Amino acid sequence: HAQAPDSSTGAAAPVGACGNARTSRLPRLPRPASGVLRRRSLPTAVALVRGAVRLRPDLPALRYLGADRAVRAMSYRQVWSLSGHVAARLSGDVLAVAIDDGPYLGLAELAGWRRGMLLVPMDPHDPAARLRASAAEARASCAVAKDWGDARKLAGALDAPVLDLSAEVPLPPGEVPGPPPPEVPDTPAPPDAAAYLWFTSGSTGTPKGVLVSHRAFHNWCAVKNGPHGITARSTVLIASASTFDPSIGDIFATWAAGAVVAVAPRMLLFANLAWVIEQLEVTHVTCTPSLWQSLEAGAPSPALTTLCLGGERSPQPLLERWASRLRVLNTYGTTECTVWQTLRRVAPGDAATLAGRAYPGNAVRVLERGGLGPVPPGQPGEVVQGGVQVGLGYLNRPELTAERFVALPPLEGRWYRTGDGGRLLEGGALEVLGRFDSQVKIRGMRVELGDIEAGVVKAACGLLSSCAVVLRDSFLHAYCQVSASAAVMMHEPYCILPVVSDFLLQRSSLELPRHMLPSHFVLVKQLPLTPNGKVDSRQLPRAIEASRTGPSSVSLTALEAAVAGVWGEVLGRGGIGPNDHFLALGGHSLSVLQVSRRLLALAAAAGQDTAPTGTAAALLAPEKLIHLPRLRPYCQLLARGGLRLAPAEGGAGAARAPGGGAAPPSAAAGLR
Repeated sequence: HAQAPDSSTGAAAPVGACGNARTSRLPRLPRPASGVLRRRSLPTAVALVRGAVRLRPDLPALRYLGADRAVRAMSYRQVWSLSGHVAARLSGDVLAVAIDDGPYLGLAELAGWRRGMLLVPMDPHDPAARLRASAAEARASCAVAKDWGDARKLAGALDAPVLDLSAEVPLPPGEVPGPPPPEVPDTPAPPDAAAYLWFTSGSTGTPKGVLVSHRAFHNWCAVKNGPHGITARSTVLIASASTFDPSIGDIFATWAAGAVVAVAPRMLLFANLAWVIEQLEVTHVTCTPSLWQSLEAGAPSPALTTLCLGGERSPQPLLERWASRLRVLNTYGTTECTVWQTLRRVAPGDAATLAGRAYPGNAVRVLERGGLGPVPPGQPGEVVQGGVQVGLGYLNRPELTAERFVALPPLEGRWYRTGDGGRLLEGGALEVLGRFDSQVKIRGMRVELGDIEAGVVKAACGLLSSCAVVLRDSFLHAYCQVSASAAVMMHEPYCILPVVSDFLLQRSSLELPRHMLPSHFVLVKQLPLTPNGKVDSRQLPRAIEASRTGPSSVSLTALEAAVAGVWGEVLGRGGIGPNDHFLALGGHSLSVLQVSRRLLALAAAAGQDTAPTGTAAALLAPEKLIHLPRLRPYCQLLARGGLRLAPAEGGAGAARAPGGGAAPPSAAAGLR
């Protein structure tokens, strides 16, 4: 049976000992005739939601945008009833929640916890092999999906029954057929049980599972709302990916306040975040700086009061632009210690590295990295976290748990070693200085570069002997050393081979989740090394420029010339040829959005339908350029879709999206 670390010693103990298995000894909650359950004193998120249901049964709990872009809502009574309907169809102890967006996400999570199950969030778009491995390690007893397509994929990857929620609980609620859902007594897990298992990237190429208790998550839900200014009158947009723990944190903290959870399809979030915020009457939003930068300069809605940024370091200009317009909160935290642990309200002029003070129930210290002794205020060291939100440890990894979850006498309790550098300033505020190891943040999610490197080499079918991955301008670049048998193909020290690059991307997509896929592959005969024999990461980016052979003498089509003009204007470069690679030329996440906006404006000027649901918007979605970053293949895709572009007045760089131009659609693979 799977082993979970003991919360006090770090040693392995049966999962049942962590309490995620339901037992007959757990209290059964009475169900009054009204169908609304009485509040209990158990410190769990379900108890907090139950309290909101009791106090606000007919007020809105969930507001969402449907596939037809219409705004719909569900009351607290409906959310409780529908989650009970789902709970009645769940079985076992461990629930894989493979839902990437929409109203079913919160319903499924609430249903699982009402049955006392351990939740395991998964991305249904991950490769089948990765889904299968995660589900097997977690010993998932059943899974839920939001529609038939995802359910079918999961059924082929998991050795567990899969529930299609669109068939079991059609939405909106008035469309639920048949008799009322059956009365199923709740069987909540005890507070010190594992509430969820969150898989994060591992340096060995295998994800590691982080276990967090109900007590820890309850503290987060209980302490978040005050500092964020969330009340029963608030509407909180869930803008984080479902595989990023602020998603579940925002959903249940919002319901604990009796406020409204607002959700929208992720494609629509990236297509027009400002429009989503306005349509759903959002007052609070938490997202990564990368997503927020897709907005134009103006405030998206007068209702919006609070912007919470986290998951990656915020660019200084972004903070300066918004700190005087909204309540801007800068957060810092680790999955191992439950969502966020520190918070700072940003004032104009504040540095982006300032992470503020700990939430109630949390503690933050900065200690010597080696001996973990105290360091004077203002001196750098390793950030360690303590308090009630410290997690239970890593599933089936007692050695790693003992290494990272430690006792630090005379400090009380268990402390988590974050691996982040930081320092405590006068007054106790934390400044975060960066990682000590090879971890990076990709669109808010923590990733080990070694995990990506191992996945690329494994996927290459013997073509590669080693790989080094670097993060540059928000994009991952994989520098791949070819094996001896493949080296005969290489005639230059550095080269980009389009066919091989496409092959590596396609093969890697079978091993790695979307946010871990490199955007650019550079093939080399030998990775540059330092005198100590280690890969010299400082020399790697030179391979990109060395791979360019200069402008091609091949003539461009009219469409290629127009697109090349926009690329050149955005990137500040000329002489772009048909085989040039947008990312290799210096493109990054914001420049991808800029290109998409300008091309969309030229398409509108040519008389094409550029509505968010139109063909032009779909063709010019940023992820299309990310997936086909070479000029000619990208333009061939546009031409096959019938795209027409008008000449730009004053050059391609003069193009602007109409009316300030919201970003065209972007999938989670592009900006997450």
